[in-house]
Amino acid sequence: RELGAIVDTKLQTEAFEKSLKDGFIPWLDGCKLLRRNVKLGDSVIDYLLERNREMIYLEVKSAVLRDGKHAMYPDCPSMRGRRQIRDLIRHTGGGGLGILLFIAALPEVEAFKPNREADPEVYKLILEAERRGVKVKSISIHYDPRDRSVLLSNPDLRVLLDRYS
Repeated sequence: RELGAIVDTKLQTEAFEKSLKDGFIPWLDGCKLLRRNVKLGDSVIDYLLERNREMIYLEVKSAVLRDGKHAMYPDCPSMRGRRQIRDLIRHTGGGGLGILLFIAALPEVEAFKPNREADPEVYKLILEAERRGVKVKSISIHYDPRDRSVLLSNPDLRVLLDRYS
């Protein structure tokens, strides 16, 4: 059966928001979406969530580049991505909570991995973010043309980080 990628980031975020609201992402259980497009440092971060009176900044990145069974981000250099990841690192360094979420919007992927070749600086920042307390997570979604629906394939897609780089 033919399944499709979802390159429209608006559809990706709508799928994420519905999955969050409906409780389909276990590691975000109990989180409530407070605001979208929230200022943090020099960046605008996609979401401010709340769980048990703790505020969590969550930045979503679209991973639509495929390498075999892996979804990757970024597909080109991203100054904005660098700034947002740096601001999440600063925030967690000050005791705050931050999540970097990669939406693997491709069918039949088994894991997410950062793309070192497209932007070596973003690659290093993702590894640093994970070391410094930012949760690096991924979900996978895809499009099913038979019933014209967007499906959550995996609410906790494996994240592959080369910690020895």
